[in-house]
Amino acid sequence: GASLGVENENHRQYVITAYILGFGTGQLFFGPISDRFGRRAPLVVGLIIYVAAVAAAAVAPTFAVLLACRTVQGIGAAATRVIAVSIVRDTFEGRRMAEVMSLIFMVFM
Repeated sequence: GASLGVENENHRQYVITAYILGFGTGQLFFGPISDRFGRRAPLVVGLIIYVAAVAAAAVAPTFAVLLACRTVQGIGAAATRVIAVSIVRDTFEGRRMAEVMSLIFMVFM
């Protein structure tokens, strides 16, 4: 906190908020993109975005840059969430789909 110039202790929670905003927003984009272009390419792009944002966040010089990196991190992570659910729906049916979907939701909760 102090090394990034965060004066108000309450502002530290923005790190989580930034991630959640990116995560929620990213799902709106990665869902239709994976429907249009297939599952693999958007998933790989999302993972690359996530890893790049993690690396950038690790060396963020200011709190504002850290927040931006966390937002981008959430966007990249959104690909894994929405595409995993799509893959389950594409692959399984009936009771087996419900079982696998339950496992997926345990991971993302």
